[in-house]
Amino acid sequence: MGAFTVNTRNNVLGWLVGKANPPSVGPRYLAMYNGDPQAGGTEVYQRVEVTSKMGTPAAGSVSNTADIMWPRTTTSVGTVTHLAMFDASSGGTMLASGSLVAVVAIGPNVTPTIPAGQLVISMV
Repeated sequence: MGAFTVNTRNNVLGWLVGKANPPSVGPRYLAMYNGDPQAGGTEVYQRVEVTSKMGTPAAGSVSNTADIMWPRTTTSVGTVTHLAMFDASSGGTMLASGSLVAVVAIGPNVTPTIPAGQLVISMV
């Protein structure tokens, strides 16, 4: 995940130059999208809380230290091309997004999972 939203970039830059404090810390939620969420993509399934599953940032990146699992699907979710990080379980502010290495089609009776170490968020 590497495309930080303009809002996130402005918050970090404001903090960097001493003009503003970053927004408060709180839970973060991961959403699945068909299409780029910063260019009109569609959220295709419920969000999951990921704060407790993320490691400590080091060397400019952070990854998940535990599997990230969505609830088992009951119907087809469809094609997932991107993920996005939010500060709320619904609505809220998108903080970052990124495309998947490979497009995934998620059908019924599937538990979508990102294995530990496979979600990497970097600031380059």
